Amino acid sequence: MSFIRIFVSSPGDCEPERNVLDEVIARINETEGNLTGRQLKLFKWEDNVIPRLGLAPQDVVDDQTPLCDIYLGIMSSRFGGGGKRASGTEKEFRNALENVNAKTQAWMLFYFNDDPPQPKSVAASKELTRVFKFREEVEKLGIIGTYSGVRGSEKGFFERVEQHLRQLLQRPELSTARLSPTSLRPSRRELVMSKRHLRCGVTKHPPLADYQFTNDRQVTFSGYYVDLARDVAARTGLQVDFVPIQWQEFTSDIFAKPVADPRAIDLVLSVFETSERRDYADFTCNFHSIDLCAVVADDSKIQTLDDLRGMQLRWAVAEGEAGWEYAVRELRIESFNTIVVQNPDIGTALSIVSAAAGDVAVVDRVTAYRYIRMHPQAKIRLLKESVLKFKNGIMVPRQDPDFEAWVRDEFSTSRRSPQIAELESQMITDCGGAVTKYA
Repeated sequence: MSFIRIFVSSPGDCEPERNVLDEVIARINETEGNLTGRQLKLFKWEDNVIPRLGLAPQDVVDDQTPLCDIYLGIMSSRFGGGGKRASGTEKEFRNALENVNAKTQAWMLFYFNDDPPQPKSVAASKELTRVFKFREEVEKLGIIGTYSGVRGSEKGFFERVEQHLRQLLQRPELSTARLSPTSLRPSRRELVMSKRHLRCGVTKHPPLADYQFTNDRQVTFSGYYVDLARDVAARTGLQVDFVPIQWQEFTSDIFAKPVADPRAIDLVLSVFETSERRDYADFTCNFHSIDLCAVVADDSKIQTLDDLRGMQLRWAVAEGEAGWEYAVRELRIESFNTIVVQNPDIGTALSIVSAAAGDVAVVDRVTAYRYIRMHPQAKIRLLKESVLKFKNGIMVPRQDPDFEAWVRDEFSTSRRSPQIAELESQMITDCGGAVTKYA
């Protein structure tokens, strides 16, 4: 007896459709399944995931999802997600699409409700619009399934899915079905090695990592971590591409872009390991330690960090960067007291203080040191106390220990080479003591 495992993916409003799948599978297994010796087996989070605290719900599901032969997606009137939380269904769909492209999953099905409930609020209308937009994207990838109603007609979800799964059971693509305890997603290391292609996100954080746009809109990349990635690629025979990343892109879906997207990345170079980022990513190769510091005008009355808490101040921070996270998340500074810089160059926050348009900027010590050295006329100073100290390294997707170990081993090996070691020493010298070795 062999098994064909089916992963069921949908937003929360598709509970009726999910419920009838058990009956569909039982009917097929009692007939074609017994005749062919091949049984269908559902994986639904509500039935198969063990409860766990301490992780985001989607991460709990991802961590316990086995490798499946068939992905079965369903969408009616809700898209899922909300705020900074990405749609779990969209994430599962893109993971499955990567598996199909990498030949590690046999088949994908996606069913859209042709007669979804009509929205009764603005929020519901926006949700349905997102569903329509996603449907248009999926329709470009092949043929979708559609249904009207859960069951009771030839267009019902129950009837359509039963017909299609019975036909699928005869397909040669599913002749080597398996039950595997591994994740639904193949390891990112396996994807990188199969494509011979590593894609690195690069932050604007010189001299550790940097990018510049030329006059013809081309991008040049530089910095210690960029040179480190190039050395890894040269040693392992990989092609390496770099993608510029702005600080406001640091959200839970930073690694969720499909493989075909030119901005899809496998890791991000030179990133502070902050508490918020640990909610959606893992960190490795924390080679350096850098302080977060507060910068004020020369003539400011602010002398210590305690002064920051007791005064009405205008805070200049770069959205998504560690200073912004500290001011907004840790100190809970109100939005009307913040000047949010939506610019990849963190130093822009310092120029606001220098121009007396803001009272304090929270930036890393490397950025502050370089800004003061390049703008000696700027009338600003650093408070002596450090706000926080961060490990700086490489950010990788969550819960992919195979890829994390590969990154750690390969980047650590390159770091030990004489040429890279010399570049690191020069980088630390250029930062005037603002960067120290952590590991």
